[in-house]
Amino acid sequence: MNYFELISIVLGFILLLPFTLVPWMLKKKSYPIDYHHDQIRVVKGYSQINAFSVRGIRSHLILISESTLNLDYNELQAVIAHEEGHIKLNHHIKMTLLMGIPIYTSLLLITKGEVFFAIPILFITLLGQKVVSRRFELEADRYALKTASRDELASVISRYGERRSSLISTHPDVSTRLKNIGYS
Repeated sequence: MNYFELISIVLGFILLLPFTLVPWMLKKKSYPIDYHHDQIRVVKGYSQINAFSVRGIRSHLILISESTLNLDYNELQAVIAHEEGHIKLNHHIKMTLLMGIPIYTSLLLITKGEVFFAIPILFITLLGQKVVSRRFELEADRYALKTASRDELASVISRYGERRSSLISTHPDVSTRLKNIGYS
């Protein structure tokens, strides 16, 4: 087996982890709530108000922290609608492809002794991931407006969103997100 084949197998395995092992592990560490469907689960022992989604091969999960259950019903619906946006807009798949191709290229370069070229590719990829992540957050906010109230979404963003954003932030700042959903 040559380096190319070995790297291909390893990267293929790594790229499948977020769609196989990660959802399975998170399902084991959470419990379902009676909401629209059983894909919404509560993560045990996590006290901050937060939510995230994961995409499996055939299904998805929306995970919320236990303290997120303390939001009023409409705010909770806005949080879930935002996470549904990530799933419906295929953000998980797009991010995996976006990250996978340059990482694969970098690994190939490293095996050929071209570390000088591999390191900048990895650095640019990591910065690019942050930029794309912030864009995906804005898209998910707009998607949430299809089923959630603008006022409720704005309320959740205002209270729990990031006050300041930087080059390495995964989420835009509150004012950017509020402008994005047409809330002034």
